[in-house]
Amino acid sequence: MSTPPAKLLSTPPAQAPCSIDLPAESFPNVSNNPWAKMFAGRATPEQLQMFINGFLKSMIHQFKLQDQKWKQTQQRLKEELCH
Repeated sequence: MSTPPAKLLSTPPAQAPCSIDLPAESFPNVSNNPWAKMFAGRATPEQLQMFINGFLKSMIHQFKLQDQKWKQTQQRLKEELCH
């Protein structure tokens, strides 16, 4: 017995925000944290913010690619079950 189409289709992953703005005064020692230590001579709060935003944008791009593949697969399954 085959699985009904409704069981195969599920909700796609949720979308994340593009960037997070962290006020530098909220994190006075931000240049001494482990993330900042990856940069030679430590990172300024602005450099750290740029790194974090770039990382988040990269993750969002990967999520969108996965979501697109998921939608294509779901569409193919739907077409196969209907024909």
